[in-house]
Amino acid sequence: MGALNDVCERYGILVISDDIHCDIRLSDRPHIVLSCISDDAAEKSFICTAPTKTFNLAEVPSATISVANKKRRNELLVAMLFQARASEIAPRNARDLMFWPLLLVAESRHEAWLLSHRNEP
Repeated sequence: MGALNDVCERYGILVISDDIHCDIRLSDRPHIVLSCISDDAAEKSFICTAPTKTFNLAEVPSATISVANKKRRNELLVAMLFQARASEIAPRNARDLMFWPLLLVAESRHEAWLLSHRNEP
């Protein structure tokens, strides 16, 4: 990842990292996100995650984008709000609002489920 970060720095490349399955690991080795290797890497990274992928929660409208760089984060928020208004994206009914407790439970009590899906040698 250090080499990737060096190339991105040399050519002014921003990184959008698709880490939607980061909670699923096939060993005890930790998942390392590009933005964690250095402050410089964090400044150029957009880290995308989705607990719905890890826990197989189909149709739950949930994802995150972590952006360490404050200016880029604010620009992304403005763009997302503009798109949401243009598309009238918002919780459309009580069903959409009920997904949040489901995600909280999945995130807080997931260890046993993840361990049961790990392919140990």
